[in-house]
Amino acid sequence: MPSVNRIIWNKFSIHRGDNLPISAFHGGRNKLPELFNELGYKRGAEIGVEQGIFSEVICKGIPGLKLICVDPWKAYNRISQETCDKYYQEALERLKTYDVGFKKMTSIEASRTVMDESLDFVYIDGLHEFDDVMMDIILWSAKVRTGGMVSGHDFMQGYRMGVVTAVEAYTKGHYTPVWYITRGREPSWFWIKA
Repeated sequence: MPSVNRIIWNKFSIHRGDNLPISAFHGGRNKLPELFNELGYKRGAEIGVEQGIFSEVICKGIPGLKLICVDPWKAYNRISQETCDKYYQEALERLKTYDVGFKKMTSIEASRTVMDESLDFVYIDGLHEFDDVMMDIILWSAKVRTGGMVSGHDFMQGYRMGVVTAVEAYTKGHYTPVWYITRGREPSWFWIKA
């Protein structure tokens, strides 16, 4: 069996010698569920679900997946409660044929309900300010088993966005030797938990 990093390199056409983060040139986040499936991942969580659009991509890409969908569906910033309620109903409808467990609560609250090292992967796409991203990475990394994947969305700079800073700080502080970003307008980031 090839190493996990070799599978990732083949999936995203990566060549040795790239600086960290390693750029996965060929494929955006929609290629991640294919990778999860190739790695045999069958239990995961998505943090920040909104309408369940990417949750559906994940479920379609991994037959037999059990997915935990975490989102409080509560008003925030300029998003009204009416809009959040609409998103929640859309997510319920979109994901009704899949093995999905909805946790309508904050990421912190939901993390307390999931056993450590019980997940094959987590995909973090919740609130994007530094403290929120860092807390999500810390809390949900603990839920992923060794050899599983910690991943997330929006590795880019923007107003009040702390994703890049949080991911870089975490990987440096935790001596993550190899990690990746996908290409595209809204890159994803990911690494294998050692």
